[in-house]
Amino acid sequence: LSQFDMVISSSSFFSKGVITRVGAVHISYCHTPTRKLWAERPVAGEAGSLFSTPSAHMLRLWDANAAARVDYFIANSRHTKRAIGKYYRRDAFVVYPPVDARALAYTRSLDEREQRLVDGLPENFYLVVSALYPHKRVRLAVEAFSKLSYPLVIIGAGPQQDHLERLAGEGTVLLGRQSDAVVAACYERCRALVHPAEDDFGIAPVEAMQYGKPVVAYRKGGVTETVVDHVSGEFFDVAHPAVLADAVRRLEEGYDTLNPALITAIGNRFGKDRFQEELRRVLKRILAHEMHAV
Repeated sequence: LSQFDMVISSSSFFSKGVITRVGAVHISYCHTPTRKLWAERPVAGEAGSLFSTPSAHMLRLWDANAAARVDYFIANSRHTKRAIGKYYRRDAFVVYPPVDARALAYTRSLDEREQRLVDGLPENFYLVVSALYPHKRVRLAVEAFSKLSYPLVIIGAGPQQDHLERLAGEGTVLLGRQSDAVVAACYERCRALVHPAEDDFGIAPVEAMQYGKPVVAYRKGGVTETVVDHVSGEFFDVAHPAVLADAVRRLEEGYDTLNPALITAIGNRFGKDRFQEELRRVLKRILAHEMHAV
């Protein structure tokens, strides 16, 4: 990268560590300070894990040094901005990422197998779109819906898939990894999205809202900046199945009063055009600061 005057990295781990020439400006669009190093406890003795306890210390040193070489941080949410301040002791601009859920449907049409899959889904189902890792808390949704009368459809793959399949009740369907076309069809047909994770931004809740669908979400992380309580969804405050189930009941009680057009408008605040405009504005401020410094 020695030939460039400005480098913009998109990073949740390694990319912010790129080496630029002296005098170049490195801007890191940070999706999270490396979660496995700072926000999650390493598992001692975990076989083959890059983040096992002996490795994690050295990686944290590397990560902090890499962050120190960044000239400017841009965070993907205010939640991430606070984390950058906590772990890297740096300030950051905030530019929310671009989300265009409708584009998922235009990747291609459903093939015959996918059409049968979607047609076979239960009516009025709640939807989870998530990687199946412990920190995503999909188990919370599975346990909550085992006590509810509403079906649950889960799209996503990961190391917890077999465990969740064993835990799932009769009304829960795990589809595994699916194409963008199937995801779009499920957004179109679902009753609401369930988002039990604490994500730094959270793409799926915004995608669901762009389809006019409300979100039941854990009140932590970037989702508090995108979902409007009692307007485009319902929050729950404790990561417990009974509390999540209560939020679903509250959503159902007021479901007929929800305005899908308003929910779509809330989701569309995070579109591509807005992202481009805000990124240009931030880059102009950075360039002006650099020119003034010279």
